[in-house]
Amino acid sequence: MKKRNQELEKFKFVLDFKIKELKRDVVPREEEIAKLKDQNSEMDEELQKLNSHNENLGVVIDDLRLR
Repeated sequence: MKKRNQELEKFKFVLDFKIKELKRDVVPREEEIAKLKDQNSEMDEELQKLNSHNENLGVVIDDLRLR
C-alpha cells in the first residue's frame, strides 16, 4: 500500500510538472492570438474603407460616362 502511494505521488508530480509546462506554452499563444485578432480587425476596417472608396469611384466613373 505504501509503495502504491509513493508511485501515485510520483505520477502526480509528473502530471503537475506537465501541466505547468503546458500552461507556460499557452500564454504566448494566447498573446499571439490576441495580436492577430487586432491585426485582423485593423485590416477589416481598412478593407471596408477601400470598398467604400471603390464604390464612390464607381459612381464617379458612371457619372463621367453619362456626360
